[in-house]
Amino acid sequence: MRRESPPSRARSVLLAGYGATLALVVAHPVGPRLFWTVIMPLVPAGIVLAGFHAWRRACPIAAVGALGARLHRGRRRVPARWRRLGLRASFAVLLTCLALRLVGTNGDPLALGVFLGGLGLAAFALNLLFGGRSFCHHACPVGVVERIYTDAAPAVARPERAASGCAPCTGCAKGCADLDRERAYERGLAGADRRLVFYAFPGLVFAFYAYYALRAGTWEAYFDGRWTEAPMSAELLLGPGFAFAPSVPALVAAPLTLLAGSALSALLFHGLERALARAVPDARRRRHRVLALASFAAFNTFYFFAGAPTLRLLPGASRVVAFAIPVIATVVLLRRLDRGARRAPEPAPRAERRRLPVLS
Repeated sequence: MRRESPPSRARSVLLAGYGATLALVVAHPVGPRLFWTVIMPLVPAGIVLAGFHAWRRACPIAAVGALGARLHRGRRRVPARWRRLGLRASFAVLLTCLALRLVGTNGDPLALGVFLGGLGLAAFALNLLFGGRSFCHHACPVGVVERIYTDAAPAVARPERAASGCAPCTGCAKGCADLDRERAYERGLAGADRRLVFYAFPGLVFAFYAYYALRAGTWEAYFDGRWTEAPMSAELLLGPGFAFAPSVPALVAAPLTLLAGSALSALLFHGLERALARAVPDARRRRHRVLALASFAAFNTFYFFAGAPTLRLLPGASRVVAFAIPVIATVVLLRRLDRGARRAPEPAPRAERRRLPVLS
């Protein structure tokens, strides 16, 4: 019998875990707390430590989407307008999902189960319709986070011998990171979508967690974990959205907070890039460094909050995380900055850009 590869075994395990998680969150009241404060906090660190291609081959949502890709027939592709949005499309999906969490799915087992199942169905449907990894490239809310944390350099020095691309390639994405992550990063370094998404992401992360305090008037509204037990209701969806402005419904207040945090963060990192113009005159090298700093800020901000409601119940757990996460983030940052110091990314020649095929 043919021996299964480690990524395939990991995908099988994670796919089984995905199914078990769906069953858990629907069947048991403690499911939402375990999912949001134990399982989800493991994902970004796992992505960073495993590496881009390893995660892409093991991702359970991508595994569900692959079933749709196998059934794809014809040459229909993602519409050109959608493709031109690049990472901005996935970022918009991510922001929408976070807003939905804040006003509905956080603590409702059934709603959370429908949400998680819906991600898998969306991956299956988009890949069935457009082929390849269309969902991963153009709509996945986890995929954009993965790109932010792993695009520039892996956390540990390991040769990634195998790509994570489709076989055969269905041409669903141009400059495909699944086939050549390094080349895709260099080609997209000057793109407006990458800069906007990377610079906005730290603010989106902070705004998401800050909204709990803005709505309840105290940070304990997040840290005590009460939100993991709040079922979906009209009050949660349409009740007072801000402690200081109760007339604004939560359905409006939550996305407004996320948009404001994202916009302020984007302005901050844009300003930082301009401020570094004299110290780092090379525009591409400067962009690379600020992208790395934005990723560093987002990673540390996420782990300042993620898992805290459960970690605070375990003696010493918060201290372990408070030590380990900055170490991981710093290693990644130094590797990214070192990569930029050794070789500034060069844009592809114009003739090459015209000849480059659309990749999967």
